[in-house]
Amino acid sequence: MIDENPYAPPKSTDFRLPEQGFLPTKGQRITRIVLGTLLVPLLMVVELFLIVGDEYREILDISFFILFFLTLIFMYIFTIVQSFLFAFVLEKYCPSIFKKIMCIFVFTLFIVITLPFIIATLSPNHSFSRMAIGAFMTALPATMMTALILHAHYKYYEKKYLKAA
Repeated sequence: MIDENPYAPPKSTDFRLPEQGFLPTKGQRITRIVLGTLLVPLLMVVELFLIVGDEYREILDISFFILFFLTLIFMYIFTIVQSFLFAFVLEKYCPSIFKKIMCIFVFTLFIVITLPFIIATLSPNHSFSRMAIGAFMTALPATMMTALILHAHYKYYEKKYLKAA
């Protein structure tokens, strides 16, 4: 039996190591972080308007689109730090679906505590507990949908990578 030459090039055209799987590029990671940062407040506002949009529009007597965009701007201002941290931690430290679910609950509680606190300090007329319940009702589905969208983005590029290999 003749041993193969260890210095000879491999016989296949695939030069990757077999244990090396899909590793996203830096651009894909940045895209997921930016996408996650922008999606959490947007989904929170959409859910808020699905729940109580007509009540506030009748109270304030302004156009629905103006109220929607004003609320969206204020939601971005109030939750930009929390949603950036959520997207960064989800991308960097949560590879498995179980860790993503735990991250969702932790950041939902983080948003539920900080968002009403910020609003209560700016406007003391609002009830903290009522705002916390509303923030929980909007933040939990928003973070879940964001995590699912970011996971689908990752799986899309993983499938594309494996198909090309």
